[in-house]
Amino acid sequence: MIVNNISKISSLLKFKEGIFYYVQVIQRRKDHPNQPVSDIKRYQTFITSQKDFEYHLPRIKTVCDIYEARAYISLIPRSLEKLTKQCALEYVKRINTGKYDRAWDIPNRLALSDDIRAKGVFPKPRWIFDVDDLSGYQEIIDKLEEVKIPIVSELETVSGKHIIVEAFNPKLLQEYKFKEDYKFPGGAIATFRPDCNTVLYANIPEILITE
Repeated sequence: MIVNNISKISSLLKFKEGIFYYVQVIQRRKDHPNQPVSDIKRYQTFITSQKDFEYHLPRIKTVCDIYEARAYISLIPRSLEKLTKQCALEYVKRINTGKYDRAWDIPNRLALSDDIRAKGVFPKPRWIFDVDDLSGYQEIIDKLEEVKIPIVSELETVSGKHIIVEAFNPKLLQEYKFKEDYKFPGGAIATFRPDCNTVLYANIPEILITE
């Protein structure tokens, strides 16, 4: 099964000097039950421009195809300046403590930190409703439109869809909780994800697909 959101996601990205979007290709254990270790990161990159995005796409797709993996991109722009400062603090900490394990991986470990989010790129942050059971999908869309939560895009995932929305007043949906399932009045269920990490591209054989 191939999931290709490249065209839609390309139109959602906005670039300005000093920001980046983080992409990582992950071979997931739940797609490969016989995999001896947990999820394996096969590739990662920092996208700083549309040209950069297009340059890395062939490699991202190839790595996904070879390893039967998923490429994820966070649609939240992040600051290179804040990343640099956070990395510097981590390096100083390592020097002070004398512990240098995985020091080479510090930029990648900090790449999705909330502390390095860039401000002023979009009018509002973007969040995700993650829907695995599509039988109630239209109910979710109807409810979001009813309470006037702006829908930015609808993206395919391996097991369902991601509804990208603009940040909204929590009172519009009562009793929701971040990163937990939200049950709509008609029974439809979606998981609310403020990290806005979604599937850019994936190539998963049908026999390997799991919830």
